[in-house]
Amino acid sequence: FPSHDNSPPVTSTRLRVYDFTGAEVFVQDGIDLKGMYKVDLSYLPKGVYLLQLASDNNKSYSKKVVVSGVH
Repeated sequence: FPSHDNSPPVTSTRLRVYDFTGAEVFVQDGIDLKGMYKVDLSYLPKGVYLLQLASDNNKSYSKKVVVSGVH
């Protein structure tokens, strides 16, 4: 079904990654949502992190990610 979302177009998107203490360990502005975007987090210690993608139209998406330290 077609989307009838009347939200304004997204012009800016920010990606943030937080560790288990809530400290921000990565931030990148200007993420293009039209394609695939890779983030190299291999430099971070092994553990579970929260990835948050937020747009300027107040929509956000969060995902738990695991950094295993394996390259």
